[in-house]
Amino acid sequence: MRKFTTQFMALFIGLFLLLSMGVVFYTNQLVYQVTTQSMTEDVERHTLYLSEILEQQFLKDASSVQTAVTHLESFQLFLEDEDDIAFINNDGKLIYSSNAYQASVENQAKTKEIRVVLEGKESGNSGIVRNDTGRSEYRVAVPLYNENRQQVGILRLTHELQDLDSLQDALIKSVFVFSFVAIVMAGFIAYYLSNRISKPLKGISDVIESISDGDYTNHYIGINYPEVAELGNTVNQLAENLEAKNREIIQSNERLTVLVNRLIIGVVLLNHKQQIQLMNPAAQEILGIDDTLLGHSFLEMTKSYGLVQTIQKTFQK
Repeated sequence: MRKFTTQFMALFIGLFLLLSMGVVFYTNQLVYQVTTQSMTEDVERHTLYLSEILEQQFLKDASSVQTAVTHLESFQLFLEDEDDIAFINNDGKLIYSSNAYQASVENQAKTKEIRVVLEGKESGNSGIVRNDTGRSEYRVAVPLYNENRQQVGILRLTHELQDLDSLQDALIKSVFVFSFVAIVMAGFIAYYLSNRISKPLKGISDVIESISDGDYTNHYIGINYPEVAELGNTVNQLAENLEAKNREIIQSNERLTVLVNRLIIGVVLLNHKQQIQLMNPAAQEILGIDDTLLGHSFLEMTKSYGLVQTIQKTFQK
């Protein structure tokens, strides 16, 4: 029964943990995707907002994006702490970058977001990538125009997604915490259920052991589960039937013993080991023995060679 309890608990905990982890993983992925989409959309909106400011205030009559660099100090008031900006000309050459790592990249035209804009698209993005410090960032590039709608260059905004990294760390921690809580909860639930199931089964097992020992008075009493209760009732019925059969056998043996004892002829019963199992008074008187030989070999009850030989031949046949 202990083996059943252990296997049931292991199976239940495994299934519960698997289901819980699936729910947690799906929920975390959903939260991460929604948060990521919201953050990237904010960066894209902010980039368009900055491009409008540049075009309306600093690039009206400009012929090159270099004009925006000369007004950089005023323009930086519109940037957030996590923002880095870069200006690229129409050939993909970097004119200015507030990010030292990006300034070291010679050919900006090879970067995903710049390449898309150079191909004529209205905006391009890098997707969420890891920078040289290992943090998540999102880069958005848009073309810049003067008042004559002539493209004078490209603005690229790089935004560090610190909140996204913090969220990812928090989600990972939540998975470990939830896993631990799920294991503990599943353990308690599995232990409770296994005991609730194994206890009536243990009761039925005890009844069967009592029957095997010849005790028919022990009965199963329980109503936890209909199926188990039905099995218990079947075992109880078996015990009652065996008890009734046993009474019949005892009564038959008693009647047989009385009948054999009243016979005037000698009757001796031997078992398969050739031991004396029963002998009536007539046999004891004829052979001159008493019931102290019960359980002994039949050779001890007589010295008659003929009788011994007859008995031995009977066993052989």
